[in-house]
Amino acid sequence: MDQSDAATLAVSVLALVVSVITALRQTTMMRNSNQLPVLVELFQEFRSAEWQRAEAYVLGRLRTEHDPQAGCSALPDEARIAVNNCGSAFRGAADPRGMNGGA
Repeated sequence: MDQSDAATLAVSVLALVVSVITALRQTTMMRNSNQLPVLVELFQEFRSAEWQRAEAYVLGRLRTEHDPQAGCSALPDEARIAVNNCGSAFRGAADPRGMNGGA
């Protein structure tokens, strides 16, 4: 193998390494960019008046108005909807990927 063959091989290997590194970085950036719209939607939900009312109800009145031992399924519609709204928002905050089908 002469010097030109060695140089060609070195350039080819370097190009392969750079391509792999670039592909890995692009994959990471793509994965992170898909979560941004979901997080923005989640933060908008936390700021909505409906969610604020539901949270205030769950934190302030739910326990005094309903027996915790009865569980969520025994709650009247208004209380159950408030609990579900708050719970789903917190589940989304814990794992934002779950909000749009695991993307």
